[in-house]
Amino acid sequence: MDTGLVITLITILIILSFFLSFISLVLLTYLFTNLRKIMKQQEEIILLDNKIRHKVSKKIEKLATERLDEVIKQTTGKLEVELKKHFSDLADFTAYESNEMGKFIIRQQETMNKESQYYVANMHIKAEQQIEKYKQDRLKDVDKELREIVFKAAREVIGRSISFSEHEDLVNRALERAKKEKLFI
Repeated sequence: MDTGLVITLITILIILSFFLSFISLVLLTYLFTNLRKIMKQQEEIILLDNKIRHKVSKKIEKLATERLDEVIKQTTGKLEVELKKHFSDLADFTAYESNEMGKFIIRQQETMNKESQYYVANMHIKAEQQIEKYKQDRLKDVDKELREIVFKAAREVIGRSISFSEHEDLVNRALERAKKEKLFI
């Protein structure tokens, strides 16, 4: 085998190896950046969730206090019988409202958790789709550049001894064999 051809093929393989390593590094950098963004957004969602919980508990406390004060003011001037009746009603009302408020809070927390999970899952899916598209685009570019390199090298090494269609067929078979042997992944 001609040493010039061997050196050219080795050079091509080294260039391909470097190029594929570079693509892998770019993909890993892109993935790491998106993952960092997702983690930051998840932290922001958790902080927002904690703020909302704190605000809701303050509002519940304020609302319960306001309602209790209102009931006490209304019942102060009434007779003792009515006062006892109102205290009984107030106890029932407070228990019911407290129970309903607890249910409401639980529903709100579940809704916020589902929305947060949905949002994070959607972002994750979008990031994976973008990465896959980027990977496919880069592989197409590599394939195109590789064909150009091989055609150029083959023209220089082989010259005009075979037809262009035979040459193209040989290159395509070599590329397919390389893909099957996973030289590009």
